[in-house]
Amino acid sequence: MRLTNRRRLLLIGGLLAVGAYWSGLIFFFGLMPYPPSLTSLSSTSESTLEHVATHFVLGALIYLFLAAWSGNAWRNGALASVIALVLGGSLELAQLLVPQRNTELLDFISDALGAAAGVALVALFARFAIGYERTMITAIVLTFVAAMAVTVSASVAIAARPRTIDCDLNALVRANSGVRVHEVALPESGRQTDGLLALYDFSAGAGDTANDISGVEPALDLRILDPDLVSWLDETNGVELAGGKSALRSQTAARKIYDAVKSSNQITVEVWASPAALDARGPVRLVSMSGGSDDFELNYQLG
Repeated sequence: MRLTNRRRLLLIGGLLAVGAYWSGLIFFFGLMPYPPSLTSLSSTSESTLEHVATHFVLGALIYLFLAAWSGNAWRNGALASVIALVLGGSLELAQLLVPQRNTELLDFISDALGAAAGVALVALFARFAIGYERTMITAIVLTFVAAMAVTVSASVAIAARPRTIDCDLNALVRANSGVRVHEVALPESGRQTDGLLALYDFSAGAGDTANDISGVEPALDLRILDPDLVSWLDETNGVELAGGKSALRSQTAARKIYDAVKSSNQITVEVWASPAALDARGPVRLVSMSGGSDDFELNYQLG
């Protein structure tokens, strides 16, 4: 690849600029306790897609940056893949320190596959299609557009987040434990029913929804975010979140609860739950009404 020093510096500067911004987005959202969802996929599928896509771009940018200095395609490809994996691995380790996040082998594998695919594609494209210079310019422009699209979409998703009832047990992942949430049969006199706004007895026994049976409209049903990680308990009417890796969350704003609490300045929350371990490190969120993104958006929390 033959480039004048000026053009080389311009391309290197462009690659560094979009690469730094793209890496910043990866780490910023990767270290959020509740990153915004940009697709309608399940949490596992969306996470895998995000890891593959982000590291595809990252691997491609690193390869092109190295190619601006050296023409050894094999060495550049191997080094670009290693650098992308080191960055991805660093993020996975950092997530161990973030509440509600955990490190997964699948994420690291997705990073590796994405980086390798990005390196391979741009290397072939640059060598056999339009050349390195045009490939670099195309990569800079497309990455900038993608980064802006992600920034705007994520900002809109965060701003539009409803305040929800959030039965979130992700924090228990760090203790490799789980929890059972269940209904306990009590005499009618043993449970507070006056002013009841939402009630879940988990009697469905199957599916991905825990229905609000309070009779107060509108119903505030809870959806299981990852049904494959949740078991229904027929004997006690409940659900078991194995390993604390799933959650139940309302899909609409908990407006009826918000209005009542704001009006009365009082709230009562009752939960029957059995932890799988007593040494789980917090914050262990059992029930909350929150924006969902971090602990600063909590209206209340029981945990």
